[in-house]
Amino acid sequence: ALPQISETKVGLLHVFIQHTSASLTLNENADPDVRHDLEQAFNHLAPESFPHTHTCEGPDDMPAHVKASLLGASLSIPVCDGRLALGTWQGITLCEHRNHAGGRRNAPLMYRTLAGCALLACASLATAQDGAGDSAVFVPDNALTPNSTTAVEASGDNELPIATTPSEANGWTKLFNGKDLTGWTASENKDTFKVEDGLIVVHGDRSHLFYTGDVNDGEFKDFELWVEVQTEPQANSGVYFHTEYQETDWPMKGYEVQVNQSHGDPRKTGGLYGIVDVMDVSPVEDGDWYVEHITVKGKHITVRVNGKVTVDYTEPEGVEREGRMAGRKIDKGTFALQGHDPGSVVRFRQIWVKPLD
Repeated sequence: ALPQISETKVGLLHVFIQHTSASLTLNENADPDVRHDLEQAFNHLAPESFPHTHTCEGPDDMPAHVKASLLGASLSIPVCDGRLALGTWQGITLCEHRNHAGGRRNAPLMYRTLAGCALLACASLATAQDGAGDSAVFVPDNALTPNSTTAVEASGDNELPIATTPSEANGWTKLFNGKDLTGWTASENKDTFKVEDGLIVVHGDRSHLFYTGDVNDGEFKDFELWVEVQTEPQANSGVYFHTEYQETDWPMKGYEVQVNQSHGDPRKTGGLYGIVDVMDVSPVEDGDWYVEHITVKGKHITVRVNGKVTVDYTEPEGVEREGRMAGRKIDKGTFALQGHDPGSVVRFRQIWVKPLD
């Protein structure tokens, strides 16, 4: 995100879109059905079948202008303690109203107070949009020094969606302090997990790092979990939830969200391992920092990778599974990070949780 955000105690982020057939809105970001229903509602309000006069770019031309006028071209979001002070379910959404649009350009501006003076940082942000629909707004990590103006593409190693970035103001709590493994317990081969330069580095024989700290007494049922991950080539790992400490072997209890871009296992990043798999092609690449955002509400599990839904799964009532999959059930428990094998090198940095029960 804009570095000025993390440096800001109290401020205001203003985002402006430089187009007349796309818009910005602030709405629920947890359930993708909300965006679908909003699109249906606006299509009803501004149908292509209406006898418009302005149709020089096709039947979707004027309806796009109407929808953009209804939603607006800018948003202002307060910043508190280096984070966007969004509500629990709020997210920033870029709404594309054309059926086949090109790139979209936004101008995010960051206002903050520094030693009694106003400081403004401005960036142009191009977001590629292929076809109709909504997309999250992204602000790249490689922008900007204060008072500079630079055009940057919305693709790169360290971009994270700002729509759901956690903050303590929004009910999130850090599980990793960035200094040591306080609150975490490794199983067999404990040297597999180390903290280096503020990161959890995973490299060594099979081991699992279980959260055993004080947050929520180390037990979570309904929650949101935010984990930032980076892998080296041929690495395999995973993020477990609803699990429990186990000294040896692979965890038998709980679900695993896969971490794997190029390891030989065909199950790739973002899948619910063995249940709803992302096969063969990972949505991200080795070397890039990305977010796995896991939400569990009742029997419903949603996994997002950099804001894109990769799993939308509701566990059937009374489900029974066999063998090593018998423990793959919604229950309650803790989280664990996987050290898969000596050839895998994986890094974790920000790990946040927001209990929902």
